[in-house]
Amino acid sequence: MHRPPVWAGDFRQGWSMNSPHDLAIDDLITTAELNRLGLDLHAVRALCLEGSLRRQIRGWYAVRSPLADRPPWEGEDRFKTDALRHSLRARALIRSLEGRAAASHQTAVVLFAGRLWLSDLSTIHLERTGDTHSRHRRDAVIHPCTAHEYRSVTEGFALPDGYLVVPPAIAAVQVGLRPARPGGAPEPIEALIAAEGFLNEDIISHEELAAAVELFRGVPGIAAVRRLLADAGSGSESAGETRTALALRQLGYSFTQQVEIVDGAQTYRVDALLDDGPVVVEFDGRSKYLKGISSPTEADINRAMAKEKDRHDRLVRMGYGVARLTWDVVGNLGTVRQEVEAARQRARRIAS
Repeated sequence: MHRPPVWAGDFRQGWSMNSPHDLAIDDLITTAELNRLGLDLHAVRALCLEGSLRRQIRGWYAVRSPLADRPPWEGEDRFKTDALRHSLRARALIRSLEGRAAASHQTAVVLFAGRLWLSDLSTIHLERTGDTHSRHRRDAVIHPCTAHEYRSVTEGFALPDGYLVVPPAIAAVQVGLRPARPGGAPEPIEALIAAEGFLNEDIISHEELAAAVELFRGVPGIAAVRRLLADAGSGSESAGETRTALALRQLGYSFTQQVEIVDGAQTYRVDALLDDGPVVVEFDGRSKYLKGISSPTEADINRAMAKEKDRHDRLVRMGYGVARLTWDVVGNLGTVRQEVEAARQRARRIAS
């Protein structure tokens, strides 16, 4: 059980009966609004130490709801936490700039609730909406305007006007053109992961993706991004599945994604099925087995793993060879081939 916020006790005496959460929009509140509640610098610092507020950028704080199990900057795992914290800082910065900048690159992908794998979320990326100047500030890069129409993300947010972002197809291309990590090199596969996430959710079309690629004609690195995005599809339901499908294509396998295999009254949907034999290829990620469970317990994990083992055994009894790939495997094409061919041999032994 979490501690009650400070404003529920001694700090409230002599001040407005409203709490910071009452004034917060999308979990964010300004210093000026906190001051209007009677909270001075000392009180704000106390609330931060107590865990009811968290500073985002100068003049902006995230607020924990008194009724929430966890603050808006804490997710169920490290990856969700990184995305939540990135989103909070980005939204605070966009609102502070009052329409002069829109989210771009990985920041736009996060605001669209899209998929990323390698992108650094410690830095906010924005794009100016009206000039060609760029600017670097602490933990943020503001890129020059690229002369296209911006969109407003409103779904899931309370702010009526939403948050300005570059179009999602453009954001997908952008993440493949900049270094994924400070001091690193661009990772074109990040563009593929973001694009397939958007395609899977029907957020973008193939035509919009092709137009976005064309917009960056001549930009260093666009040739590699164009090659990967030429094969982008909507069948991958996670970053791991995108990575798996890419590895299979690079090895020359022909396959179909999201195939339903019927076993009596039971239907199993597999990540990929080779077109030339009964070989199932699955990306093995814990998150896929715990989908829909926000705070899994050990019992939830054990049930999910037992259910997956039963599914695996049933597929084998039906004559399928099953290759299970993990993040450690999908980046090594030689190992992927070994796993797939071993599954093919198992299927042949079952058939004989």
